[in-house]
Amino acid sequence: MNTRGIAAVVLSFLLGLGSPALAQNYAPESLDRYFRVEWQSLRSGGGALVEGYVYNLHGYTADRMMLRVDHLDGAGQVTGRTRAWIPGQVPQGNRAWFSIRVPPAPGYRVHVESFDWIGRGGA
Repeated sequence: MNTRGIAAVVLSFLLGLGSPALAQNYAPESLDRYFRVEWQSLRSGGGALVEGYVYNLHGYTADRMMLRVDHLDGAGQVTGRTRAWIPGQVPQGNRAWFSIRVPPAPGYRVHVESFDWIGRGGA
C-alpha cells in the first residue's frame, strides 16, 4: 500500500472515532429505559396542543431531542405526524417541558424520535 492509501485509511479511522454518538440508532421501544414521556392534549383555539414533560432516566444529559406526535383516528391508526424539538437540554435524572401545536385528532401518541448524548465522547 502506498503512502496515500495509508493516509486515507488512517484518516477514515480517525473520522470514525469522533462521531460514535451521532451514528447510534434506537428502536422506539428501547428508549423506554432512557426516557419517560408524560403528556396531555388540550384544545387551543381552532387546534390542539400536546404538552408535558420528558424525563431523562439515564446517566448522561440528552441534547437536540426531537419528539414525534402521532395523530390517531378513532381506531388507533396513525393518520399524521408532527415533529418538534425539545427546547434546550434534558439533564440526567431530570426533565424538560414541551408544548407542541398539533391538528385536532381523536387521539395522540408521543415518542422520543431522536437525541444526542452529551458527555459520552460524541459531539
